[in-house]
Amino acid sequence: MTKKKLLFIRGGIHKEFAYKTFFRKNCEMIMMDTPSCDQLAIADYPYIISNNRDINEMFDLSLEIYRTKGFDGVCTFMNSPVITIGMLSDYFGFDYFNEKIARILCNKYEVRKFLKSIGDDSIKFFKICNYEDLEKCADILNYPFILKPTDNASSKGVVVVKKPDELESSYKFSLNSSFNKELIAEEFIYGDEYCAEVLIYNYQPYVVAISKKYVTAEKYCIELIDITPAPITDELRIKIANYISDTIAKFKIGNWILHIEFKINDNYQPLIIEINPRAAGGNLIESIYHLKGLNLYDYFFDIVLKNEINLEKLIMQIQKPYTKYSLFYTFINPTKSGVIKKIEGIENVRNKFINDSERLILFYNEGDFLPKPTSNLEFRGSLYLFGNDSNFLFERAKEIENLIHYDFERGLSL
Repeated sequence: MTKKKLLFIRGGIHKEFAYKTFFRKNCEMIMMDTPSCDQLAIADYPYIISNNRDINEMFDLSLEIYRTKGFDGVCTFMNSPVITIGMLSDYFGFDYFNEKIARILCNKYEVRKFLKSIGDDSIKFFKICNYEDLEKCADILNYPFILKPTDNASSKGVVVVKKPDELESSYKFSLNSSFNKELIAEEFIYGDEYCAEVLIYNYQPYVVAISKKYVTAEKYCIELIDITPAPITDELRIKIANYISDTIAKFKIGNWILHIEFKINDNYQPLIIEINPRAAGGNLIESIYHLKGLNLYDYFFDIVLKNEINLEKLIMQIQKPYTKYSLFYTFINPTKSGVIKKIEGIENVRNKFINDSERLILFYNEGDFLPKPTSNLEFRGSLYLFGNDSNFLFERAKEIENLIHYDFERGLSL
């Protein structure tokens, strides 16, 4: 029997659990990415592209791969190939989402416009093509407000503008992370922040999990902690799920996965911050699996390969009560930058883990330059803990962080 083939357009960092899930399906992996992508080594058929943001290069190579190897579906863990996947969905009839919707999903300003067109006009927003545009909208938006690129992810270039004298520096910072040199300025949403993992099957969105997020309250919107499941009432959980399902259904996405960030205002109304046309970053989806046995990657791969899924089982797993919490801690401290001379205390951390699901992943090793974090791409590392009490997980995270000591070159230490 011929094995099915899935084309991965770009690999994804920290997606080991996703790859393990895929290889258990006994399918063949085709992957295209730039030469620096380490994940190319695990592909059955690796292909090189010169520019991972060139949608036409990725599209043309996909057609060539189909002619020579064939494939049964396409997927990605990144934002930049999404327009290409929309083009391929139209070309092959994959029924993921069309190119028009893909272009909307990849542009934060266009997402805001679409939300407004379907009746979600909860916040003010403006497209910023130059500094003069920003000056004009700053007179309308109340401080603080959010400024960010329309075309980037992982909080790159996202800045909270708190007062007029921050306007010019914020503009330069955000513009530096924009590929199309277009920004969006939008009203700051007050309230607690959350995220939701959404699986879409045959045009029906299913909210699989809701997590509470804690982010920095300073200039840059850097993720600090995620708690899954979010410690909220069942009534609010149902309200969130209904709001997200009803909103996403209007995008007419056929089959895909989304990571949605939103806030809950003082009136307990969910307000979308961003819609990411990909799976969640980090190991959040693996945490959901350890909590309730639901492997979202397993369903996602089946969907993009056009395998029929057991919908009754999916719904049952979504509705299954949680019996414990997971905590994802980003370890952004130390906030100082420098060349790491020595890291001490790693073995002490491992002795604090209570099961095999807990782990610490450090992204910078001895000899590396540790940058001062300005986005979610510059975490020092990730800590994953599990337990019955979410407050106790916070305490454990801080205790473990204090076990690790960094020495920097030129006498700095933390």
